[in-house]
Amino acid sequence: MDQLQSRVEKADLQDLIDICEQLSEECRGISNCLNTSPVTLASLAKECRAITNALDRLHELSRSIEVSDSAEIQILLDTLVPPPGVNYVRTKDAANELHNAIERSDETAVFHILLERADPNIMLAGSMLSPLHRAFDKGHMLIAAFLIVAGADVDEPTTDGHTALMRGIRCGFSEQFATLVIHMKARVNAIDNDGCSALHLSAASDVIDDETLPVLIDAGADINLVDYNGQTPLLVAIQHSRWSAATKLVQAGADLEVRLPDGKTALHMAIAMRNQEFSQVLISRGANVDRVLREHTPLTMAINSRCTAITAVLLDSGADPNLPSRNGNTPLLAAASTGHDETVRYLIAHGADPAATQGHSGYSAMHMAAHKDKPHILQLLSDAGAPVDILDKTGETPLLVAAKLGNAQSIFRLIRLGADVERVGPDGMSILSHAVKMGDVDLVMALLELGAGMQVSSMFPSKGSKEYLVPEPQTTPIHVAAQHARDEILLRLVSYGASLESTIFPGRTPLSVAASHGHISTVRLLLRLGANTHALTTHGDTILFQASANQATLKLLLQQGIDVNHQNDRGATALHYAALRGHIGGVRMLLEKGARQYHANAVWDAWEDRDGTGGYRQGTPAGMAMQRGLDKVAELIEGWKYN
Repeated sequence: MDQLQSRVEKADLQDLIDICEQLSEECRGISNCLNTSPVTLASLAKECRAITNALDRLHELSRSIEVSDSAEIQILLDTLVPPPGVNYVRTKDAANELHNAIERSDETAVFHILLERADPNIMLAGSMLSPLHRAFDKGHMLIAAFLIVAGADVDEPTTDGHTALMRGIRCGFSEQFATLVIHMKARVNAIDNDGCSALHLSAASDVIDDETLPVLIDAGADINLVDYNGQTPLLVAIQHSRWSAATKLVQAGADLEVRLPDGKTALHMAIAMRNQEFSQVLISRGANVDRVLREHTPLTMAINSRCTAITAVLLDSGADPNLPSRNGNTPLLAAASTGHDETVRYLIAHGADPAATQGHSGYSAMHMAAHKDKPHILQLLSDAGAPVDILDKTGETPLLVAAKLGNAQSIFRLIRLGADVERVGPDGMSILSHAVKMGDVDLVMALLELGAGMQVSSMFPSKGSKEYLVPEPQTTPIHVAAQHARDEILLRLVSYGASLESTIFPGRTPLSVAASHGHISTVRLLLRLGANTHALTTHGDTILFQASANQATLKLLLQQGIDVNHQNDRGATALHYAALRGHIGGVRMLLEKGARQYHANAVWDAWEDRDGTGGYRQGTPAGMAMQRGLDKVAELIEGWKYN
């Protein structure tokens, strides 16, 4: 007995149960073997068995951990723990009473029904909704806790795959509830139909001061489980701006380099959301600061997001200042685009190459600054050694880029930096031509004062040079003015010596260009200035060949005594081109002036087809109209009665 007493003094709860069971069995054996005092011994055995049952009950109650700070509620929960070998009531009435009580959110009724041992998993006839999930539908945590303690299946999912643990999180129930569910042997890494675990849902939770996430992690939740959208709990937390949860996941050892389908890592996401503090957390934990995406690196993303502090942290942490994204975007290109001079200085100080170019286009930071009209960045880059006339892969300089966009501030800054104002782009346009096209009179005058030329050559002298070639058709500033009806600028150009008879391929004068675009005011101006109305192109076309689209312009030109039946080197007349293009009004005007039908052996639909690569037509004007399905035009020509 002394030995037994010693065991009891040192015993834990389970040892006490074992001791009582042993004592009960020994007493039962004695009562069966002895004839003396059988009633006394049997009573002793019964008492020991009662003690054992009581201790068993206490052991079960000890498993019902707290889910509430209320002592009264905790007592109710403890009371609902089913005894070993419980036989649940599974009648139709029990099912109806339980579900109805849950639907009413009647906590007292639910408690008493469960205390009478109604099956906590019983469903209504014809329904797939369990009592537990009905409680979640009502958002009632205490009733859900009653059901779980009473034996509800915590892993039975809904149709979308949500278990009790997931639904508790989605309902915003406390971490104590999650602890209870986990204690009842819930599968902590179960996933729903989207591949999300309870940890994914907790990472996205907006419940303030919720500590469910560490409870799940401590219970063995997989912190790097990837859902069907490619997201880990960490990426989910960042996406939902749950920075506290994200920090806890990082501290728990979450993989920082898991990539979304678009390639982004946690660091890319944090930078895109402009969170400096969390970006620093990731970097301090070893996140890759040079992870390349198609559009960005972490550094270019920080620069584009105008996060100066994150940019500094990345550079100070060893980010490569010259590393391009897969499409060639470099940090300095990005900084030039934003126009943030502090970032440009910081990049150059950390070794960024001011002359580096984008891989696919050959765009440099100078080109980008000119494109975005950032003259102060142009100055910074030039001071750091960037070439002012650096060429991209199309043969454009930063000055040409600025001129195409009409970025006057950048144009003047580049000119002051020594940029070549005579450079011609791949489209044959000079700086002055671009200014004319934009209609910027002040810029045109400034360029003229600087001595900008008004003629361009068809190609650079060395035809084999690959520096850059200027394809035909060419143009000049006065032709551009005629094309875009820049009448005031055209007058200024003429006053600075621009020739009214200068030609571009294929021998077109400013007057023929203005006429082909139907700019009657410009045509009148050129006629007033003395433009030659009888000039021919290299193919022998008169100005009428391209003027039939605009009847007012054509009428004005027909008054200049131009021969309407003049044939070019292929036998075509103005009537051929008017008919081919379906300009029925122009056809009528030409016929009224005496235009006749002639057979042409080649008439092209477009100027560019004359190089021999395009198709052409043969025949009379009426025949060509018929070829094009322009029956009314053909009928007009064929039926014309000449006076």
